[in-house]
Amino acid sequence: MVALASASLMPGEQYSERELNDHLSQWLAGFACPIGMDHVTVRRHLVDHGFILRDPSGTVYRTNGTVTLSVLEPDALSIQPRRVFEKVQRERQERKRAHFT
Repeated sequence: MVALASASLMPGEQYSERELNDHLSQWLAGFACPIGMDHVTVRRHLVDHGFILRDPSGTVYRTNGTVTLSVLEPDALSIQPRRVFEKVQRERQERKRAHFT
């Protein structure tokens, strides 16, 4: 999941902590609530695993595309977990409707 979060960031872009938090909050919205993942946890994992680099003052974050590309296949870079989750939910609802009709 951390690699997908990293892939959602603009390559080579610098983010303030607030910008990064806002981006991750939006990215997580709609699919992470059921699993209890928050933007702070994702941000920490991104830094801990080298997907983003933090300046010494801790105020600026920069993407590290080298790590992201070493973990994800190029086709996986466009995966949007929220859309996958929504598709799974729709398919589940359709199966339920088909079963009860």
